[in-house]
Amino acid sequence: MFATRNFQFHVGRSTFDLDAGTMVAQSFVVNKYTLALIVCSLGAAIGSEFLQKILSFGRRSFDPMDMLCNALGSVIGIAFAYYQER
Repeated sequence: MFATRNFQFHVGRSTFDLDAGTMVAQSFVVNKYTLALIVCSLGAAIGSEFLQKILSFGRRSFDPMDMLCNALGSVIGIAFAYYQER
């Protein structure tokens, strides 16, 4: 799906560089696997437990072991994707 390994995010407003004659923006580069680990492990695995508790109005219990298993599954899946792509 993502052909490139790195994503570049621009932060803040762009400024015009008079010497080079181009627009310049502060940016940082993130590896797609690092980004996937953060989003999947923290966002999906841990966030889903909080959402289950909130959206079920307390009918479902908050299970830390389920969070651990979700995060571990995310890490294994991302490691497999990394192995397949290299």
